[in-house]
Amino acid sequence: MLQCLKFKTNQAQDVKKMEKLNNIFFALMVRGPEVDIAEVTGKEPVEPQASKKGRGRRQMSVVCGLECVVCFGFGRWAWKRLTYVGSYDSESWPPASDEEIEPIPRLCRAILAVYEDDLSHPRFAPPSGYGMNPQWLVKRVPYEETEGRCPPYLIYADHDRREIILAVRGLNLSRESDYKVLLDNSLGKQMFDGGYVHHGLLKAAEFILKRESETLRRMVVELGDEYKLVFAGHSLGSGVVALMTVIVVNYRDRFGG
Repeated sequence: MLQCLKFKTNQAQDVKKMEKLNNIFFALMVRGPEVDIAEVTGKEPVEPQASKKGRGRRQMSVVCGLECVVCFGFGRWAWKRLTYVGSYDSESWPPASDEEIEPIPRLCRAILAVYEDDLSHPRFAPPSGYGMNPQWLVKRVPYEETEGRCPPYLIYADHDRREIILAVRGLNLSRESDYKVLLDNSLGKQMFDGGYVHHGLLKAAEFILKRESETLRRMVVELGDEYKLVFAGHSLGSGVVALMTVIVVNYRDRFGG
């Protein structure tokens, strides 16, 4: 059986398309490639739309620009952070007088003396010595007696300068107990005196004061009001004695006023 295929066409529309193509062809033949196709077809020129590739490039440029800004800001913060030194905090402070500077070297030697097992036979004494009389050493508390609650410390009665000195040593890199004190903290964990302080350092300060408050109070009463109570420390010990000072100032009545 012979079957025929029948195509449906719109002859009028096909004629218009052929006429448009003929007009474009003859215009190109007569005027050349400079002819305005829109003028021949009678349609307004259509502006080319930006391709997806072009949009992607612009978005990538914006992202790269933001990354540069973030990297620059972080680099500036890191540079200031890593080059910051403690002396910047005191730039606006007035110059210290000779009387204020004089105790610092002497108290530093007292702190270093905490590292000695026997002050009568020192092993790490500075060239000029500690300048301390071993007979005036009231108490020395090593790691074995601190229960891991605080760094070692000593109590010394300086009768020449009328001072009762409690000195606390710094962080010992080989002692796990010191790291426990240092890392015992989190943001907003410990409120104290209207603000927030380091939780581990505050607990260490309280431990020393609870343990030595009776000794210090007795010395203050026996030696008289002309003796000053001095707390000194460095590194981990400096944070401990700073909080000890605040506690003692807030509770002066417990230390003979």
